[in-house]
Amino acid sequence: MKKFVLFIALSFCVATTANAQMTIGPGLELAIPIGDWSGAANFGIGATGQFQYKLNDNMAVTGTTGYIHFLTEDGFSMGMIPLQGGFKYYFVGNAYGMAQLGLHFTRVGFSYGGFSDSDTSTDFSFGIGGGYEVELGDMMLDLAGRFQFVDDGNYLGIRAGLVFPIGD
Repeated sequence: MKKFVLFIALSFCVATTANAQMTIGPGLELAIPIGDWSGAANFGIGATGQFQYKLNDNMAVTGTTGYIHFLTEDGFSMGMIPLQGGFKYYFVGNAYGMAQLGLHFTRVGFSYGGFSDSDTSTDFSFGIGGGYEVELGDMMLDLAGRFQFVDDGNYLGIRAGLVFPIGD
């Protein structure tokens, strides 16, 4: 009986992954600070990479990482490294909604008159938004926006990226 259950479970795994499509792609990020810290940072620019594993026609899981540098006043510097996993749901065609959970690693630095100091933090993050994928031959252009909640460093994220299929 145990062998039969194991056989059924393995067959199910093979059947669900046989139709799965994996993609990977680089993207450019624009981050607009919102909330309390919008006075400390003007906006952020950066690059991210995203992996996607499509479970079926409507659902996919994602992984995202990269670096965002925030433009600040003279003497200050700020950067974030997001590391998140997420879920996409395709509503109609290539339009989707998404949610992401993970961590943001943040570094804030200060330098003035020969004195410098820095601080780092690791904060829980949650993002929610949506996007649309435009077909460009063998690849796609992914245009997305999201509200990113990161402790005291919330921002509106806008991403434009390319999506390349990998594997079969």
